[in-house]
Amino acid sequence: MKKPLLDVIFASEKRKNVLLLLGSGPKKMETILDHLKTTRPALLPQTRILEDHHLITQFDDIYQLTTIGKLLIRQVEPLLLTVDVLDEDIDYWGSRKLDFLPEHLLERIGELSDSMITEPESMDIHDINHEFYERSLDSKNVYFICRFVYPNFGQLGKEWIKNRTNVSIIVDKGLLEKIRDSYADVFRTFIKSGYVKLFLYPEEIRFMKFGLTDSAFFLLLFNQNIRYDNKYLLSFSQSSLEWAKELFEHYCKESTPVPVEDI
Repeated sequence: MKKPLLDVIFASEKRKNVLLLLGSGPKKMETILDHLKTTRPALLPQTRILEDHHLITQFDDIYQLTTIGKLLIRQVEPLLLTVDVLDEDIDYWGSRKLDFLPEHLLERIGELSDSMITEPESMDIHDINHEFYERSLDSKNVYFICRFVYPNFGQLGKEWIKNRTNVSIIVDKGLLEKIRDSYADVFRTFIKSGYVKLFLYPEEIRFMKFGLTDSAFFLLLFNQNIRYDNKYLLSFSQSSLEWAKELFEHYCKESTPVPVEDI
């Protein structure tokens, strides 16, 4: 008797991972075993179940999805990726404010599946992540959305300008006023360099900070009580970088450039 397809897909981690892997195209058994870090005897019973339910086929030790398999994986892959992200730390995700995310990015939160939830013991919330900073020095572009200015922003900015890195920063009205009061000379100098651009978002920014380079992304969220701690999301995967770039572009579309004479 055939298993229900939901059981075929979800009841076995190995079957689920085989389907996800084949979603990118046919694979040799050796490649599948290497990717899943398993053995042929352990995997063969699961691939036979997938074959028996017409989800995959194989010829000459090369496996691929059937038409039905492709149909199903297109439907379930976003759900599986989303579950993987939330399973990484459901207490973290369940306690964070996510309502600031545009719906199309919230629905694609599974694209953050290779992200890490990091909590440095000695890092101050106003310090920049060291690895993010090192990667920013090798980037052509750096993007920030934030509610505060890094205390050492003057030094950071000099390094980025020295490296000819384009830096785009989105702030809300509260932070713009603080910049005018405490950092006006620094920002005027940086904007005049042509490498730093400042944008004003018309509403309150509802998360603590966001950073994106060509190879790294971080996001510090508020919890449900609009407070923050040292936990933040950090990722280097291509899918998360693309997701983060779309988040920045969403905020940038709603923002207006701040000319140097307005600081």
